[in-house]
Amino acid sequence: MRLSMLPAPPDDERAGSATAARRRARRARSRMAVLAVLTAVLIAGSATYACGPLRPVTADVAEALISVEEERRLGDELARELETEVELLDDADVQRYVQDLGDRLLASAPEAPEGMAYRFRVIDAPDQVNAVALPGGYVYVFSGLLLAAGDEAELTGVLAHELAHVTERHIAERLVAQLGVDALAQVALGRDPGLARQLATAVAAQGVLTRYSREMEREADYYGVLYLARAGWYPESYAQFFDKLAAQSDRPEVLAFLQTHPAPAERAENARALIASLTAVPTFTGERRYERVRSRVGQVVGDATPSAADLALAPPPAMR
Repeated sequence: MRLSMLPAPPDDERAGSATAARRRARRARSRMAVLAVLTAVLIAGSATYACGPLRPVTADVAEALISVEEERRLGDELARELETEVELLDDADVQRYVQDLGDRLLASAPEAPEGMAYRFRVIDAPDQVNAVALPGGYVYVFSGLLLAAGDEAELTGVLAHELAHVTERHIAERLVAQLGVDALAQVALGRDPGLARQLATAVAAQGVLTRYSREMEREADYYGVLYLARAGWYPESYAQFFDKLAAQSDRPEVLAFLQTHPAPAERAENARALIASLTAVPTFTGERRYERVRSRVGQVVGDATPSAADLALAPPPAMR
């Protein structure tokens, strides 16, 4: 059963229409004042951008001067460079499993712009508990995070958060503010391999491409919880994963995650406030299936190696 055929929650269509209207209005404003926007970016830079009030201006830049197609080309270049810097997990079944999780989340995200890659991949790095989204819809999760997550819903919650950074175009907004439109265009066209390599190296070493503002992280958590619940997974797992990270903050592999993300206790609290407002809360966690996934990644749970059929996704019960 393909995810695109799964029924959407009743308010999805209205949410998608409202989001589209908001973006059309934003693009209209940006076309009327593009020179002013450029001036604001040059003067403000990334420090002013992060403070909050100028966020709509920078969003106008991302939408007016970097189309989805251009962002996709930029992502193509960075993903190609990153995959020369890291080793992807050599397990086609686990890679397919993570891609399927991403596809199911995407089906629950009416905000998602068309034309992005929406490619979800696992990097073989058991000592890194992290995930990162590149421009153009490329999402990478480090294998250490697969081992740290307690069930499928926890992993999918992290993927949902990264997907939200893509759907809300946070990545393009931040890179415009930090590097400028011209530099990004050169990377997208393959004319600045040095900058592409520098960005890819940062992702490989630190698991981070750009630092988001607090407002962006809250927005990504908001949509992340919604995507997770809409797709049929237990949203409380989103908060539980941050509880777990907070309790393990002394572990080096977890510390790297905490240094590039907001405090997990605050994120868990915000997630639970949103979950409390949901009218329907799925309870599916995928725990038993996820044990088989973790054994494939490196933590042995049983004696036998799970087969590809063992990892095959079926729709969560709430979405059947």
